[in-house]
Amino acid sequence: MRFIAVAVVVGFVTLAIARPALADPLALPPPPVQPDEKDPALAYILSVGGALVPIGIVAASAGGDDTRAAQGVLFAGAAMIFLPSAGHWYAGQAWTWGTAMRAVGAGVLSLQLAYYINCEDCSEHTAGDVVSVASLALMVSGVVYDVATSGAAVRRWNDKHRTVVPIPAPVRMASGWGVGVVGAF
Repeated sequence: MRFIAVAVVVGFVTLAIARPALADPLALPPPPVQPDEKDPALAYILSVGGALVPIGIVAASAGGDDTRAAQGVLFAGAAMIFLPSAGHWYAGQAWTWGTAMRAVGAGVLSLQLAYYINCEDCSEHTAGDVVSVASLALMVSGVVYDVATSGAAVRRWNDKHRTVVPIPAPVRMASGWGVGVVGAF
């Protein structure tokens, strides 16, 4: 019995004064691959470029006959509705308030122009002129909105796709070894 008591005491003393081995820490797995962050400046460039394309379409089609000019205006109108949203498309957002504003403005302006084309005596239609100006103002406001908010849309995409992965790692301290938390942020 005395031998067992001595063995237990020696075991406890050994555990009390033992130090961890000074081995190299375990190899950590590589952090997961982060999706590339998108650049807000590129979103602004895409939106401004998309806003300028309709002007180029009208300028390119102005030198031809009436059919070519009418086709140019039609294509420029479609481009004005959709292309200023290119910065938002880059950020993964398909539909914006700016697109809706431009679509409504273009629809009302188209109806107003169709009325003027079929009008016999259009000399006294000041309300129609106000509606036309308001429709153009709504379309321009939609362009400004999409250009102004494209950078924020990209920042929201970056925030949504950023991952945080904590990884426990052995850390050497003055009194021995410990566990720290590292990660990809």
